[in-house]
Amino acid sequence: MASIAGTLELLARELATALRSLQERLGEDGAEVLLGDLGLLLPDGMAGHADLAGAITSSIAAAGDLDPLLADLDTAITNEDVATIVVAGVALGAQIRTVIDGFTDLATALDTAAASFPGLTPAERATIASFASELPRRLLDYLIVEYAHERRPGVLAAVNLLGLVDRTSVSGVIGDELQAPHLRQALHLERFGDLMSDPSRYVLDLYDWGAPSFDGAELLAKLHAYITDDLERAAVLLTPPGSSAVLEAYVFSLLVDDAVVPPVLEGSLRFPAVQDYERTYDLSGPWQLVVTAKARFPADVAFRIARPSTSP
Repeated sequence: MASIAGTLELLARELATALRSLQERLGEDGAEVLLGDLGLLLPDGMAGHADLAGAITSSIAAAGDLDPLLADLDTAITNEDVATIVVAGVALGAQIRTVIDGFTDLATALDTAAASFPGLTPAERATIASFASELPRRLLDYLIVEYAHERRPGVLAAVNLLGLVDRTSVSGVIGDELQAPHLRQALHLERFGDLMSDPSRYVLDLYDWGAPSFDGAELLAKLHAYITDDLERAAVLLTPPGSSAVLEAYVFSLLVDDAVVPPVLEGSLRFPAVQDYERTYDLSGPWQLVVTAKARFPADVAFRIARPSTSP
C-alpha cells in the first residue's frame, strides 16, 4: 500500500535519518575521525578545547533528539493518521534545522579554538580557519552522501555521473600535517534545473563536452569508477602521455577522437546485444528509479557520440 505521507514528510524522514548518524560519529572521541574524513587532521588535544567540546556535545544532543521525532512520524505514517503526520513532520523539520544550525556553531567553535590553541603557527591557524569556513556545507554534504551511499549505492553512482554529486579523492598537502587525504563528497542539487532545462548545455559546462578542448578525461574517469566500483565489473582507464584517455571494458571500449573539432566520443562493442536490460532502484516511499535499455546489434559495432547542439 502506498504511503499517505506527503513528499515533504518523506524527505524530512530521509534527511533526519542521514543527520542522526552525527550522534554516533561525534561520540566517544569521534570528532577527530569525522574531521579527518572531511580533510582536517585536528591537532592533539584541540577537541578538548572548551568551546569546541561544548559545540560537539550540543551537536550530539541535537542529533539524538531526532530519534523520538522520527519514531513519532513513523508511527503516524503506519497509523495513516494524516493530521498527526503533518504535526510530526513539522516538529521533525524544526529539529533538522536545529541540527544544521549546530554545524555553524561547530565551525565557530573550531575557529575560536584555533585562534587560542598553543603551539600553532600562523599558517596552521589560517588553514584551520579556512576549513572552518567551509565546515557547515562540507559536513551536511558528507552526511547526506554517505547515507545515500549506504542505502542507494546504484542511485548515487548515477547522480555522480550526472554531476549532481561529486565524490573526488583529494591528496594531502606534503609538509602540512593538518590537511589530510580524504574523499571529498559534495552535493550539487543547484545543477538539477540546468540538467532538466538544457542537458546539452549542461554537459558542455560539466565535462567540456562539445568544446574544442574536450579531452574526455573527467567523463571517462567517472565512467570507469561507475563500472568498477558500482557495477563491480572489470575495466581499465588508460592515460598514455600525449594521447587521449581510453576506457577499456570487457564488452566495449571508449575513447575521444580529437581528429575532429570539436572532439567526439568513439567506441566499439565487442559482443552482440540480444536481450533487453531493466533495473529498478527503490527510493524513498512510493518512488522508484527505473533504468531500461533496448537494443539489437551485431558484434564489433563501432559508434560515435557527439554532444547535441544547443540552440542559441
